Amino acid sequence: METERVADFLFFTRRLEKCLFAVKGREGEKLSLKGIHILCLFFLCAKGPMSVMELARATQEDKGAVSKALEKLRRTNFVEAKKRYMEPIRLTRHGEVEAARLMHRIQRIAEAAREGIGQDEADAFIKTLRAYVCNFDRAILASEAKSAAIA
Repeated sequence: METERVADFLFFTRRLEKCLFAVKGREGEKLSLKGIHILCLFFLCAKGPMSVMELARATQEDKGAVSKALEKLRRTNFVEAKKRYMEPIRLTRHGEVEAARLMHRIQRIAEAAREGIGQDEADAFIKTLRAYVCNFDRAILASEAKSAAIA
């Protein structure tokens, strides 16, 4: 039974990831941007100015990839150029307009995906998914520590 549950978990999380990848790709094509650029715009719009490290954590991308993505976003006037090393990244006016459009599109897709799912169920799903991810992280760390101790 647990094997089936894990298989279902892996299948559905992978399927969701592919759906999100397709949305990022379609939206990115319209702006000549890649998925990582769309993610950066999304999080800057949703959370406001963020450091490169905060964006890396939010997007689950490495700091170098985020820095490279931000360079393109600067060149194409989506984000402001940093004046100091640790200064948070901010959207330009153009970036705000395009990020708001992206947010609206993503929200419409998310609302359509919630069809037949009540708010309580949606909240429980996110809470459960968060717990799974945290537990997976802990289990992986514990397994790695155990392996290192044996070696």
